[in-house]
Amino acid sequence: MTPEQLKAAWTLEAKHVAGKLELAEEATGKLVKAYTDAQTAYGEAVNKKREEMRAEGGDREGARGAIRTAFEEIRKSERDKFAAALAAFLTEEQAKKAVDQLGGFNNSLDRMVHVLAGFKLEDKQAKAFDLVFAYSLEQAKLWTPGAGEQQDFAALREKMTALKTKLDTDLAQILSNEQLETWKQATTFRGRQAGGGGQGARREE
Repeated sequence: MTPEQLKAAWTLEAKHVAGKLELAEEATGKLVKAYTDAQTAYGEAVNKKREEMRAEGGDREGARGAIRTAFEEIRKSERDKFAAALAAFLTEEQAKKAVDQLGGFNNSLDRMVHVLAGFKLEDKQAKAFDLVFAYSLEQAKLWTPGAGEQQDFAALREKMTALKTKLDTDLAQILSNEQLETWKQATTFRGRQAGGGGQGARREE
């Protein structure tokens, strides 16, 4: 995805969550900005860390666990900063719900929202977004924090495939056959990615 496409997806994601929270226009605008800022900061931090670790070199297999641990730490740090920013204009409950929905910095969610937005679903879009947000949250639960290379990736892939199959089945009730085929081609999981996230970066999810 291009930086422009990512920012458009982030805006849609933030506005969707704002709608769920029944935020006023001003608060919605602030949420969009806070989320875009958080995503950008996360991406920049991940890219910087990746370049630092590449420069250091070392054992490739051993580096994978270290990379994942480093990215988990970055994600937590930026998530905490995002929560602090939201506390300035949202209630504690609203901020918690927003962070739960948006604080994963999940690139698969960005791509899915981008693809769905292209279908111009109009009144069906909110329901489709609900499904991909729920999928994103369940997907995030599959990653064991701190597991690094100790995680069983074969079992993880199987569970992720099952989740994606369910999502596709649910979306089949909303999308046309042609849209569903396009959706599957654009969002099929193609294997592990080398971590990271944010604008211009690939992520583990």
